[in-house]
Amino acid sequence: GWGLVAAKRCWLRPLGVLPLLVAVVLVALAAVLLVDSRLILWWGMPLQPTTEQWLADLDFLEEELPRRAPWLFELVPPETFHGEVERLRAEIPALDDNGVRAGFSRLIALPRDAHTFPNVFSFRLGWHIYPLTVYGFDDGWYVIDSPREHPDLKGRRLVAVGGRPVAELYETMRDYLSAEGESGWKDRFCNALPVAEWLAAAGIAPDTKSCEFSFEDARGERTTVRLRPVHFAPAIYWSSVGTVENDSPPAVGNDREDNYTFELDEATGTLLFRFHKVLPVSGDETLEAFTQRLIAFARTHEFERFVIDLRVNDGGNGTLAPPLIEALAGEERINRPGKLFAIVGRKTFSAAVMFTELLRGNTEVILVGEPTGQGPVFNSNPAVFKLPESGMEFQVSQRLTAAGPFPQRIDSLQPDIRTSYTYADYASG
Repeated sequence: GWGLVAAKRCWLRPLGVLPLLVAVVLVALAAVLLVDSRLILWWGMPLQPTTEQWLADLDFLEEELPRRAPWLFELVPPETFHGEVERLRAEIPALDDNGVRAGFSRLIALPRDAHTFPNVFSFRLGWHIYPLTVYGFDDGWYVIDSPREHPDLKGRRLVAVGGRPVAELYETMRDYLSAEGESGWKDRFCNALPVAEWLAAAGIAPDTKSCEFSFEDARGERTTVRLRPVHFAPAIYWSSVGTVENDSPPAVGNDREDNYTFELDEATGTLLFRFHKVLPVSGDETLEAFTQRLIAFARTHEFERFVIDLRVNDGGNGTLAPPLIEALAGEERINRPGKLFAIVGRKTFSAAVMFTELLRGNTEVILVGEPTGQGPVFNSNPAVFKLPESGMEFQVSQRLTAAGPFPQRIDSLQPDIRTSYTYADYASG
């Protein structure tokens, strides 16, 4: 083969050399991914700070975080914050880098502010995640996606990790990731549970290399499998960033194809408005143009009820909500007693909670589902907070946000009609 190519000198022609170059790049990329996907962004490689550098970062965080987050001591007493700083200061000399990073995550989670968390899109974290996607249904924590070498785990109930019952982990892992209420934590726990570095720091796993996970099938028979973690970057893409179809079930955490869409189910007389993100555009359509199209459709078609599905809407830009609320409230075919519903859930968060609260205050809406992942008063607009020595990054809330003139500081908005969601519901579509 090589002799034929050399004889014809095809490699000198642009069209002949292009496939070769593409092949070389793909092989190099595959090699990089096998070694460490962070090498793609070499400037994102986590450093290996000395003990003195980690301590310097801790001093920086103790001094700088209260300045960057003026709300800090409203949510956590100063003595608690400084006490936890001293605890980590004493632990650092005996910890490896993974343990120190977990300790910093623990500090950031202290205020239970849901907009303040480790910057998961920073390659400097260098975290690893066990390749399981679990969801907390009303009848337990079930696997809805599993590694390809263990396809049989899908549909099994997760009962223990590292020999510890899931109920124990549910409380332990709160230390590493913030949530503002029980519904919000039910959502965040799915993100905290598989982080290898946190499981090791909490003493659940012996190290960051592997851990045992125990499952039960429909007959109650238990299976224990030792899993190995993968780098968090591709895992986050497959579990959240990569888009899925608009009608995917709420247990699937990925973004949907469209930020907003609507459809009329003539069989049930339901005009369904899927509101997935509070963002200014969806594809080539602005939210303003979409709103006009939705209202025009409502005025020219017959329907029995209007339903807004907010179950996977994790926010966006809250300033976009009032014009949409005004349009819905002003359309008499939509805003009717007993005919306007909004489905909410644990992933209904941030700007989506603002939208829900404004909807509640300005329309005849009936909330259905489960409590939202946050209340109508919260800290928001997170900005990157970077530690100077290690380069570790966090998102930290900048200001207080309130939906409406007199909202309550509560953990979540409660539905008027509480509905259950079991694994059988998910499996049956």
